[in-house]
Amino acid sequence: MSVPAIWQAMETLPAGFEIFTRVLTSLDASDVARMVQVEKRSCKSVQKLLLACRKLRARLALASLCFSRLRVVFQTNYQLLETQIIPRSKDSRVPPRVVPVWSESGQVTDGTVTLKPTELPSAHDDGVTACFMASAHVVGKRPILVDAVQMNRRIYTVVSVKLLKRGSDNEQTIDGDDSLTLRNYSYIKEFGEWKTLKLSEKRFLQFAEVNSRQSRFDLVTQDSSMSLELEVPIGTDAQTNYYLVNQATVSIHLQELLQLHFQSLRPIHSLPEPSMREVCMIRIAFRSLAGHLHSRWLVPGNIMVESQEGDTRITRQQTGFEHFDIVTCRAHASSMKVILPEDPGYAWIEVRGTSETALSRRSCLYFYAVVLHYGERQITKHGGVRALHLHWLPGVLESRPTLRSRKRRYLKGNLSIATSSYESTLQDLTLTAQMLSSNRLERQINNQNNIAMSKELQFPENFMWGTATASYQVEGAVNEGGRGDCIWDAFSRTPGKIVNGDTGEKAIDHYHRFKEDIQLMKKMGLKAYRLSIAWPRIIPAGIGKVNEEGVDFYNKLIDELLANDITPLVTLYHWDLPLALQIEYDGWLGGKFIQDAFAQYARVCFGRFGDRVKDWLTLNEPWCAAFLGYGNGVHAPGRKCKPQTEAYVSGHNLLLAHARAVEVYRNEFKAVQKGRIGITLNCDWREPAPTDDPVQKVKNEDAAERSLLFCLGWFADPVYKGDYPQVMKDRCGLRLPKFTEDETKLLKGSSDFFGLNHYGTNYAEPSPEYEAKIPPPNDASGGFGLDEGTKLTSDDSWKRTDMGWNVAGWGFQKLLVWIQNRYAVPSGILVTENGCAWPDRTKEEAQNDDFRVEFYKEYLTGLHNAIAEGADVRGYFAWSFLDNYEWAEGYAKRFGLHWVDYQTMERTPKKSAIWFGEVIRRNGFAI
Repeated sequence: MSVPAIWQAMETLPAGFEIFTRVLTSLDASDVARMVQVEKRSCKSVQKLLLACRKLRARLALASLCFSRLRVVFQTNYQLLETQIIPRSKDSRVPPRVVPVWSESGQVTDGTVTLKPTELPSAHDDGVTACFMASAHVVGKRPILVDAVQMNRRIYTVVSVKLLKRGSDNEQTIDGDDSLTLRNYSYIKEFGEWKTLKLSEKRFLQFAEVNSRQSRFDLVTQDSSMSLELEVPIGTDAQTNYYLVNQATVSIHLQELLQLHFQSLRPIHSLPEPSMREVCMIRIAFRSLAGHLHSRWLVPGNIMVESQEGDTRITRQQTGFEHFDIVTCRAHASSMKVILPEDPGYAWIEVRGTSETALSRRSCLYFYAVVLHYGERQITKHGGVRALHLHWLPGVLESRPTLRSRKRRYLKGNLSIATSSYESTLQDLTLTAQMLSSNRLERQINNQNNIAMSKELQFPENFMWGTATASYQVEGAVNEGGRGDCIWDAFSRTPGKIVNGDTGEKAIDHYHRFKEDIQLMKKMGLKAYRLSIAWPRIIPAGIGKVNEEGVDFYNKLIDELLANDITPLVTLYHWDLPLALQIEYDGWLGGKFIQDAFAQYARVCFGRFGDRVKDWLTLNEPWCAAFLGYGNGVHAPGRKCKPQTEAYVSGHNLLLAHARAVEVYRNEFKAVQKGRIGITLNCDWREPAPTDDPVQKVKNEDAAERSLLFCLGWFADPVYKGDYPQVMKDRCGLRLPKFTEDETKLLKGSSDFFGLNHYGTNYAEPSPEYEAKIPPPNDASGGFGLDEGTKLTSDDSWKRTDMGWNVAGWGFQKLLVWIQNRYAVPSGILVTENGCAWPDRTKEEAQNDDFRVEFYKEYLTGLHNAIAEGADVRGYFAWSFLDNYEWAEGYAKRFGLHWVDYQTMERTPKKSAIWFGEVIRRNGFAI
């Protein structure tokens, strides 16, 4: 099999995911160690030794020493009882290689030969690595059978296999008709969702699949206690027979990878007695595509540790590692043994920046998983390098980032396959040589608070991870591609409306740089991306002629996303109303006309893009469009002359426009396009202000509920229940428009899911006017705030973002549970925006945005807790993917996971982008 073929097979792996596969170089490990010895003789430090190994890497590459074998260790779960075979007809094509059997004859009945385990080949007979035993490898209920065996110089076809599962008295017979049989040895057939992997060599290759329901690998062997090794060739050594494990399988089922790692470590489960009081850290090399450095300890989650201290034998059962007790076996213990159970679990244990690991962390090129290993002799002056075992991550060898500075502690430039393979090999050799002296070990024991166990929060399977942007905030090019003006073009040019007089004319030039941005998304590992379509780019005048240049732009954008396996979630309206509609019909005050115009615009979008877009949002935050645009006037179109009525009228029209668009989609497109459509609403959590007065406590609870209904219920109640909240009707009276019976039917249930944007939390208590029972005025002195009758406060101890919004992940949790209990949307909740602004003014500050990382940790923890309480949350979109034009704040506030230089338009991933990418890859994170 050619070298590039393996890398091509691995391309489907998420970038940087830890597939822990063992590497045995074509050279003997001792040969490589001797080469290292030549380079290290003049080295007086580990750092210099590492540098020398990097130089040696190039020499090895020039010698074309790039052949290796990946070795994966499997554990049995079934016992093979017997196999039945029948003679193959003489005219049948003989496979390139067949499996020999021990006996010259088996029990024959009606031409069918029954073979017992004692008559089957050994695990390593004739260079064949237990390929016949793999015949009974169970994948769910469907096994894989070898095609043939050889006996008495004849070829026999396998027709059935009889198995006995451990711990069960029920035998299971598997017929060849119910299985996948390899009949053409130049390829592997598709099996369910397994991908096809074509081979270049036509020798007999046995494939093993992964159980899709279990986090383990099972193979049947004649000896139920033995472990089985399968090897993967990435060279063309004609002298050795290799056997391939289907790499496409592990690229689909991520949970198996962690188990695969521990099965690979099983050969070292019995640790030798220590001859000196030392601990050697064996590191298994892997790294993320983003190049962000972490150091973690990866150990089984359920082990037995035995230590001998004098005449006393101490046994410790480790379950879950509440403390990292494996290091508490003191250095003077005369023996230590780690016993792995039959089905070892796993746990992540984070290593902080302690002095014990600082040296290796400064020097290493990769992430490292670590296994403690007693019994290695002390290495004086870094001599006596031993290759205990070597590991290698092939999935990212061709994807190493170009790094500009040696201070980054990684290699510069992109590495070739050969140099990459030997770099990782030599790194492991040198890192194996680093020892913790006994006094360091004692310090490590005494400072266990610096070594904290990380709890892994895992999210539901198929959880939708993404980021979000909006057209006016990122696209720019307002005068290109046939686009018409929108209300924000006019509003931003009005003096005094926007901080620093900023406009969105250039924004961050996503219009010209979308391909570059999508590559950043791919590198980050995004599964989904929420974007908005600019109404004036599709229909410049708001109604009438369609702009084909605008359609072409969004076609290219959507196609590019799909080509990079990123699912688009498309918003039809994110506040950029065509200016012509505002001038002619007062925008969202335009009644039926504006509703019809939006329905027609939606029809164009569904027709042009719906064959590829399966997730639609009609409106983004109609509360902001109505209240900020027509109430207090801080957003376009900036109206505030009649706040007591216009906010409610515009909100009413926004709701009916949403319902009309949903009606168009469901009646005209959904049957064919089979997508879903909804609306996204914004709301912060309102927590009753704390008080010791029981009467005031009730008032504060009422105020918090009233505030939630005036903010979220204003739009959510009509969409999911068919009418406005009763408290709004009571407080607003005739100023709140009423729905007709037909409009109620159109609105109720008009969202397939609940889209939520959330940014903060406040305390709530009754306003002084509400306490004085002063009715809301109906003239221009009135407005939304007086109608709500709530005073919002906060706690001085709370952290605040650069927008002044309070950070409270627990409030996010409570809001999600409140939504679930009140609306119980069958298709669940999508968090379509959540994020924070942080004053990362320079690129250097942005690359260390720890505040933003902590923000996301806190809010995702709140989301995870809400799911545990029963909230049906199915996705999360971080706001935003890039720094951008932040509406009335112009370019003064930065929400992005990627920093943007607004002069050069350079994009730079922030620390938060790297962290969030890891969350996506692992479908969770450590806390």
